[in-house]
Amino acid sequence: MKIIYAIGIVVVLIGIYVLGLTLNKNTPVPEGCENLKPECDSCGIQTCIVRNQNKNKGEE
Repeated sequence: MKIIYAIGIVVVLIGIYVLGLTLNKNTPVPEGCENLKPECDSCGIQTCIVRNQNKNKGEE
């Protein structure tokens, strides 16, 4: 009986995950957030790929 409960809990969790993904995919992007670009000047991560790409674009 414990196995049935465990399988049921896993199925419910997977269902919630799939439902969340579906709802998120169908949600429109809020107005003003369509073309956001990261502000890399304030980020302290030196190994960030986005930061390095933006830095290289600025040097060209």
